[in-house]
Amino acid sequence: MSLSGIGAFKENASPGFFKILTAVLPAILLFILFIIICALIGLIMNDFVTIVMFKDRIKIIPAIKKVFSILTLNKLNFTLYVLIKIGLAIVSSIIYSIVSFVAVLGLFLPVGVVAAVFYFISKAIPKDIQSVFLIVVVFAAIPVILFLWYCLMCMYLPFAVFLRTFSMKFFGRLDSRYNLFRYTNE
Repeated sequence: MSLSGIGAFKENASPGFFKILTAVLPAILLFILFIIICALIGLIMNDFVTIVMFKDRIKIIPAIKKVFSILTLNKLNFTLYVLIKIGLAIVSSIIYSIVSFVAVLGLFLPVGVVAAVFYFISKAIPKDIQSVFLIVVVFAAIPVILFLWYCLMCMYLPFAVFLRTFSMKFFGRLDSRYNLFRYTNE
């Protein structure tokens, strides 16, 4: 069933919500399946293949073969890993959003005070140099804004490090050859 098959493109057509939904649902499901497959491939490549490539000093195709041979022996553990990783990503995103929101709220008062001071200064100076003052303030504000943006990005760093080391520890438990936290001169 397609949209043109249910008469969605005819004049004065009102095919109804459920007819449109049944026509579009297969495409939506295929798109969701495509997204899930791409996400799993990305997870395997980022979390496991890079570890094998680093440890064995090999290229991507042999590393993929090694990873899939390890993961096929540990299907249940891999499924649990994916579910735990999804849960951890959700929880870390929520915590990061809350912390970022609190940090931004905490910046409103100082930024508001500084903006008010610059506003009153701009009103106190003569009109012929107000445009120069505005340009100076904008160029002075750019590094400050970039620094605050950098600080907000750095607030996510502990979560990123945890999620990265979590995948490395997990893969090291599946195959002890790929435990990157155990230093040896191999």
